[in-house]
Amino acid sequence: MSKEELLGRLRRIEGQIRGVQTMIKEQRDCEEILTQIMAARAALEQVAVVLVNEYLGECINHLETQADRDKLLRTISLFLKRW
Repeated sequence: MSKEELLGRLRRIEGQIRGVQTMIKEQRDCEEILTQIMAARAALEQVAVVLVNEYLGECINHLETQADRDKLLRTISLFLKRW
């Protein structure tokens, strides 16, 4: 996925979050707000998956030292802990 495609996804997510802010200001139904929050969260998680997949692919092709491998493992571990 290109950088522009990722940025487009992030702009859509940003729009969703702005929509949630508006919904809260307008005191919309809690269920509607939570639905939008869950949708934004799922979209952000998908961006994270794409970034990790691309990062891993790039890193695997360029691993030269143990330090590089350790850095990659730390990144994977951090991602999985927070996922």
